[in-house]
Amino acid sequence: MLIFESIRIAFNSLGSHRLRSAMTLLSMAIGVFAIVGVSSAIEVLQRSLTDGLEAVGSNDFMIERDAQRVGRFRSVRGAPILMRDALDFRERMAGDAIVGFSLFGSTAVVSSQGRETDDDVQVYGVDPHYLLFDNRDVVKGRNMTEGDFDRGERVAIIGPEVADRLGLTGASLGSEIEIERTRHRLIGITEAKGAVMGISQDNIVMVPATTLARTFPQSARSTVTILVRSTAEDLESDIGEAVGIMRGIRKLSVYQKDDFRITTQDDIEETLGGFTQYIVFFGAFCGVIALLAAGIGIMNIMLVSVKERTREIGVRKAVGARSGTILVQFIVEAVTICQLGAVIGIVLGIASGFALAGALDAAYTPPSGSLLWSILLCTAIGVLFGAYPAWRAARMDPIESLRYE
Repeated sequence: MLIFESIRIAFNSLGSHRLRSAMTLLSMAIGVFAIVGVSSAIEVLQRSLTDGLEAVGSNDFMIERDAQRVGRFRSVRGAPILMRDALDFRERMAGDAIVGFSLFGSTAVVSSQGRETDDDVQVYGVDPHYLLFDNRDVVKGRNMTEGDFDRGERVAIIGPEVADRLGLTGASLGSEIEIERTRHRLIGITEAKGAVMGISQDNIVMVPATTLARTFPQSARSTVTILVRSTAEDLESDIGEAVGIMRGIRKLSVYQKDDFRITTQDDIEETLGGFTQYIVFFGAFCGVIALLAAGIGIMNIMLVSVKERTREIGVRKAVGARSGTILVQFIVEAVTICQLGAVIGIVLGIASGFALAGALDAAYTPPSGSLLWSILLCTAIGVLFGAYPAWRAARMDPIESLRYE
């Protein structure tokens, strides 16, 4: 009964000092929101990125242009990996490894039958194996063939978002679309992949890379991303072979460092994990600082409450209440105020997580670890900052308390 009575008194104390109580609860809620909100945001971002990384299989790796460090603070980009380098690599790569590549051309306006998109459609030059690495299927029509690629045919595969904006369906296959006033024959529409980090993966047009070089001449000097799917049991052996081939293509001497980088799924996940860990620590640090500031407000409220209830404390002691009972009562009151602020912060943090998940089209599960730590931390703040006011109340002399006006 003592605990429930203490909780009731705590709510009465909050109601009698509304402005001060509101500011204290706001500080407590902000601290908890910083912890739960950041954890929720990281949870959503990781889910979104993990969905996007499904295209990178456990046996896949990418070869991209990299920078070489010169001196202590400056680095220079290596020469771009050109399409001829990618084709050369594909010829040299032995074994059953599958090699594909992609080349970003530009963002462009795509039009068809009197309708056109905005100028934000991403145009990629790819080879016939690219869709395998992108974990994307053609649901209407067909993929490009090696013949389309070798001859540089003006054919195009579009994402479902582009198809919707142009009103194109399966019945439109074989019709012409214009990419920056250059006509291409529509041969396929891909399945929907959704968005990653709020960026649509369906607002895309893919043409043979050999065709892209003619449509966007500047792309011929752009760097290519080479994609390799290893079929060997030992992924490292294929990576080692790929490094040797690329060094030969790039004509690097034994004394020169690689001016390209190889990235696996594990590398991406490790980088992502390290990045998000720092954000979580920063959010937790800010949250703890806010909670400590809120704890000072809790102490202030409790000290005022002790002073205003001096006669009440005297009466209770006069009828036999023990000092330990009064100590527990005031600590329970402080913890109750802290937990009320924690509930507000948790609700705001979870709501922000669901809002971000909706914006990024990602799954979200409230971070149980952060919720538990927030509750325990708020309990500790209540005990720590409520201890001194509770001690003052417990140490009051009953006779002097009854004389207090």
